[in-house]
Amino acid sequence: MTAPLPRLSAAQVAARLGVKAETVYYRGRRARDLMNQPFAEVVAWLWDAERVDAPDPAIGSARAMVEALPLHAGSMDRLRAAATGFAADDPLRYDASADTAHRIGWTLITGLPVALGGHPQADVARSLVSAWGPPTDAATIAAVNAALVLLIDHDLAVSTFAARVAASARADGYAAVSAALGAADSPLHISAATRTARLLTRVRRGQEPERALTDSLQEGNGIPGFGHPLYAGGDDRATALFPLLAALPDGEGTMDAVRRLSDVVADRAGLRPNVDLALAALASGARLPEDAASTIFVLGRMAGWIAHIAAEYAEPAMRLRPRGEYVGP
Repeated sequence: MTAPLPRLSAAQVAARLGVKAETVYYRGRRARDLMNQPFAEVVAWLWDAERVDAPDPAIGSARAMVEALPLHAGSMDRLRAAATGFAADDPLRYDASADTAHRIGWTLITGLPVALGGHPQADVARSLVSAWGPPTDAATIAAVNAALVLLIDHDLAVSTFAARVAASARADGYAAVSAALGAADSPLHISAATRTARLLTRVRRGQEPERALTDSLQEGNGIPGFGHPLYAGGDDRATALFPLLAALPDGEGTMDAVRRLSDVVADRAGLRPNVDLALAALASGARLPEDAASTIFVLGRMAGWIAHIAAEYAEPAMRLRPRGEYVGP
């Protein structure tokens, strides 16, 4: 890692996460400048908290929750179940402090890949990828690691705000993360990555981009993988990730499909690719399941959620409880 920044409080860390001039920054550093660093090292630097791996009994509890799900359960179902398993094993979770939030964060970040079927590894990206099959190539590990870093935080996205609302009521860290997961599992937020993966799969299987877009739009909620309200000039996270994808096992074919799809959307709608399309391309190029895109997104964003939860614990309790205005008879 580069030389550490001065020690900051949890509130100061959260205040230094965000988007400026269409670029994502963490503590004054561009996210794209950190994406080649190991994800866990970036998290330790961001939180200013030493890594503590998930205990084996907690992993066992989380894995049992995941294994109890029906076979058709999706990635977000598995993530929520695993988080519940980790929480049930932690009798100290109700301490609403930054230190406890960071400990819970390390439990989830290091434990979730294993609970989902992966192997324990110092490299979180390698551990996560192993959940989808045998050990894979270095290019896939590098791309997944970069994605995890690029997705750590993104201003007050709805899932992040949900986590802060829960933390404002002094929900424990697992419960606040569960609130975030509930908001994330929506077609206009993190689950959009899986919708985008399905769109890209249609094109890769030979469907013309125009027809694939028509079919996708009939599902509702706009064109997945394109456009973003914060980026008039394009999503910097996507432009940072795309160059890594051609080296993936099926990268060239995937990027050809990305280019054909992007050309049609640019011509017809004037929209540029966002990070959901980059994640979908990563999953396709690495031959991972379609819903791997959402899992990668969640594990990366977990670091940002925890930073915000820790910061919210330092604020007055219930400050995010708004008052309604009665307008009825």
